[in-house]
Amino acid sequence: GTGMWGYGYTLNDIAPFSSRGPRVNGGVTKPNITAPGSAIISLRDQNVYTSADAYWVDDDGTTGAGTAHYYSMQGTSMACPITAGAAALLLQKTSGASPQNIYDAIESTGASNPYTGTLPNNIWGHGILDVLAASNSGLLPVELISFSSISNNSSVELSWSTSTEVNNYCFEIERSLINEKGKTIGWEKIGFVNGAGNSNSPKEYFFQDKSPKSGKSLYRLKQIDNDGCFKYSEVVESIFEHPLNFSIKNFPNPFNPTTKITFELPLKSMVNLTIYNLIGQEVATLVNKELEAGIYERSFNAGSLPSGTYIYCLNAGGKIISGKMLLMK
Repeated sequence: GTGMWGYGYTLNDIAPFSSRGPRVNGGVTKPNITAPGSAIISLRDQNVYTSADAYWVDDDGTTGAGTAHYYSMQGTSMACPITAGAAALLLQKTSGASPQNIYDAIESTGASNPYTGTLPNNIWGHGILDVLAASNSGLLPVELISFSSISNNSSVELSWSTSTEVNNYCFEIERSLINEKGKTIGWEKIGFVNGAGNSNSPKEYFFQDKSPKSGKSLYRLKQIDNDGCFKYSEVVESIFEHPLNFSIKNFPNPFNPTTKITFELPLKSMVNLTIYNLIGQEVATLVNKELEAGIYERSFNAGSLPSGTYIYCLNAGGKIISGKMLLMK
């Protein structure tokens, strides 16, 4: 009705007092992006605005009177902080984004409406600020949101996830040992996982270190872009203890018809794990290859065999260890 509402503004159109381009420095489009700024209601700074004026708004919407808690502001006074807030939201989502990443994401996703005309132009620039579209634009870099490790029987399993990816070529997995003094002993590449390229949806990744070193190890990811640029993730720690002796056992025992045979290797060995019946006939070979030190598990299905006692025999590292198991159908 009065005050600033009587200046002839049109909802969703640019303010009538907005300057027009092009810029004087080479005719560059002005502005780059258009943010709301013609009549924005803000919290009132009571240290500055101590008396009522046309922009003073009280709790029931009356201007220029009452006990005001709000103030109507215009132009760059509000458009700039709104744009800065949009950039802050993008950085909160993707902390690794560069200023140019943010700039490109905001500029490339400018929206149009019935008043903008063909974009870009010297009144609206590249369009109306749309922070949601910018956050989903695919112009933000790879954003790692988790990275963890789990040590199990014979390996260390690494898992990580991303929220967005841009030009993500791959992840190289690197490992470092820690000596008795707690110092890092270099970094070595132990694996490679392809990236998703460009993605606006969460992606999950996994890698298994099948030859972990005994003791405490550190792991990190080297994320590499298609252009060769790279950055490192935070470091995760894992503790893996190799067995001290050769051993073997099975569970359940008795079983019907499946049991799990677990064996431990204190060092890298040529391993043969074979099942025999009581008259010495071989009925199954579960392992026949070289294995790293660690704890291993193999399933034995005796569904085609008759009930009775069977012998499992582990031949590894110059040692032969055997045990009995009872199949009861």
